[in-house]
Amino acid sequence: LLAQTPLKLKTGQWYPVRVTIRGTTVEASISGVVLKAGHACIGLRKGSFNLYVNGDSVCFRRFTLFGPRL
Repeated sequence: LLAQTPLKLKTGQWYPVRVTIRGTTVEASISGVVLKAGHACIGLRKGSFNLYVNGDSVCFRRFTLFGPRL
Protein backbone atom coordinates (compact mmCIF):
# COMPACT_ATOMS: atom_id res chain seq x y z
CA LEU A 1 0.00 0.00 0.00
CA LEU A 2 1.56 3.29 -1.11
CA ALA A 3 -1.24 5.79 -0.45
CA GLN A 4 -4.89 5.91 0.48
CA THR A 5 -7.63 8.42 1.16
CA PRO A 6 -11.35 8.13 1.96
CA LEU A 7 -13.50 8.49 -1.14
CA LYS A 8 -17.27 8.13 -1.39
CA LEU A 9 -18.44 6.75 -4.73
CA LYS A 10 -22.07 6.13 -5.64
CA THR A 11 -23.22 2.90 -7.25
CA GLY A 12 -24.38 3.34 -10.85
CA GLN A 13 -22.45 6.57 -11.44
CA TRP A 14 -19.45 6.92 -13.77
CA TYR A 15 -16.26 8.47 -12.38
CA PRO A 16 -13.21 9.60 -14.35
CA VAL A 17 -10.05 7.72 -13.34
CA ARG A 18 -6.54 8.56 -14.56
CA VAL A 19 -3.35 6.78 -13.50
CA THR A 20 0.02 8.13 -14.61
CA ILE A 21 3.34 6.40 -13.99
CA ARG A 22 6.55 8.36 -14.48
CA GLY A 23 9.82 6.86 -13.34
CA THR A 24 9.37 5.74 -9.74
CA THR A 25 6.21 7.82 -9.15
CA VAL A 26 2.56 6.91 -9.65
CA GLU A 27 -0.29 9.42 -9.55
CA ALA A 28 -3.95 8.41 -9.45
CA SER A 29 -6.83 10.82 -9.94
CA ILE A 30 -10.37 9.65 -9.26
CA SER A 31 -13.13 12.19 -9.80
CA GLY A 32 -10.76 15.05 -8.96
CA VAL A 33 -9.20 13.44 -5.86
CA VAL A 34 -5.44 12.98 -6.46
CA LEU A 35 -3.07 10.55 -4.73
CA LYS A 36 0.65 10.51 -5.47
CA ALA A 37 3.27 8.05 -4.22
CA GLY A 38 6.67 6.73 -5.12
CA HIS A 39 8.69 3.52 -4.77
CA ALA A 40 11.74 2.10 -6.54
CA CYS A 41 9.73 -0.92 -7.79
CA ILE A 42 7.40 1.34 -9.77
CA GLY A 43 10.24 2.23 -12.14
CA LEU A 44 11.05 -1.39 -13.03
CA ARG A 45 10.04 -2.79 -16.42
CA LYS A 46 6.72 -4.67 -16.18
CA GLY A 47 5.54 -7.68 -18.15
CA SER A 48 1.85 -7.12 -17.43
CA PHE A 49 -0.72 -4.59 -16.24
CA ASN A 50 -3.32 -5.51 -13.59
CA LEU A 51 -6.45 -3.73 -12.40
CA TYR A 52 -7.68 -4.74 -8.95
CA VAL A 53 -11.10 -4.00 -7.49
CA ASN A 54 -11.89 -3.83 -3.79
CA GLY A 55 -15.65 -4.01 -3.60
CA ASP A 56 -18.50 -5.45 -5.62
CA SER A 57 -17.49 -4.76 -9.23
CA VAL A 58 -16.06 -2.32 -11.73
CA CYS A 59 -16.87 -1.49 -15.37
CA PHE A 60 -15.02 0.58 -17.92
CA ARG A 61 -16.85 2.71 -20.45
CA ARG A 62 -13.61 3.77 -22.19
CA PHE A 63 -10.18 2.36 -21.40
CA THR A 64 -6.96 3.48 -23.05
CA LEU A 65 -3.48 2.26 -22.12
CA PHE A 66 -0.44 4.12 -23.43
CA GLY A 67 3.02 2.56 -23.35
CA PRO A 68 6.34 4.30 -22.86
CA ARG A 69 7.47 6.80 -25.45
CA LEU A 70 10.66 5.39 -26.89
